[in-house]
Amino acid sequence: MRSIWSRVSNAGCGSRRCGDSDLCRAVAEMERGLIDADLGNGLIKKRIGRSGAGKRDGYRVIVAHRRDAPWFFIDGYAKNAVDNISGRQLQGCKEIKAVLASLSPLQLDCAVRSGFLKEVNCDA
Repeated sequence: MRSIWSRVSNAGCGSRRCGDSDLCRAVAEMERGLIDADLGNGLIKKRIGRSGAGKRDGYRVIVAHRRDAPWFFIDGYAKNAVDNISGRQLQGCKEIKAVLASLSPLQLDCAVRSGFLKEVNCDA
């Protein structure tokens, strides 16, 4: 079973929340090598299409990933609202990624139960 994790507080994509199907579709594309930008240290920027409008007018998400490790969606924004993240925001994403990557399965479970993380099961 393949799961991905989303920070509940920052899972939004502009004025709407990225749906589970949006996140699963993005992970499937990234697993096939379709990555928009490698930001270094395991951080990836990925475009997600807006329903009915495609990727060009869609959203951008910042994702943390290591080979054979979970996918973590860290932040999202509408492309028409933010052209790119700042250096300060990128540093914050790197810090969050380091914390998330260090969590044990028990700590991930606690983070989900506390509401900090949401688990998305893409195989359901």
